[in-house]
Parts: sequence; C-alpha cells; structure tokens
Amino acid sequence: MRVSAICLPLSAAIGLAIILTGAPAAAKTLAECNHDYAADKAAIKASGQTKKDYVAACRSGASAPAAAAPSPEPTPTPRTGY
Repeated sequence: MRVSAICLPLSAAIGLAIILTGAPAAAKTLAECNHDYAADKAAIKASGQTKKDYVAACRSGASAPAAAAPSPEPTPTPRTGY
C-alpha cells in the first residue's frame, strides 16, 4: 500500500514532465520545412539565409524563419484643389 501511494503520484509527475518537454506545437517535419524552403527559395536566399539555417529554425519551431517580406510600394495620394 505504501509503495503504491508513492509510485502513483511519482509516475504521474514523470509522465507530465515528459509531455511538457516534448516538441513545440509549431515545430514542423523535415519534409514540411524543405517544402516551405522550395516554395520561397528566392526570397530566403535574397535575405542571406542558408537552407541549413532555414530548416534548422523551421524544425525548432523558432519564430517565423521566413525571409523578410518585401514592403508594399506606397500608393500615390491623389491631389485635389488645382
């Protein structure tokens, strides 16, 4: 009885620790990261990031490893009152 009273809470705590230390929810598989890289290869290379660095950041679930998005061109404002 005494062993069960100690083992059950201990095993529950170990199980919870394993669940919480798993991979982050945002982490992708190698195939998904390679697909994302291939889809945006030109922009990623233009940003100076290597494929190896991109895939590593993608797999770790770090903040968006995508290349910097080009800024939209400003739209000219119409002049009135001529």
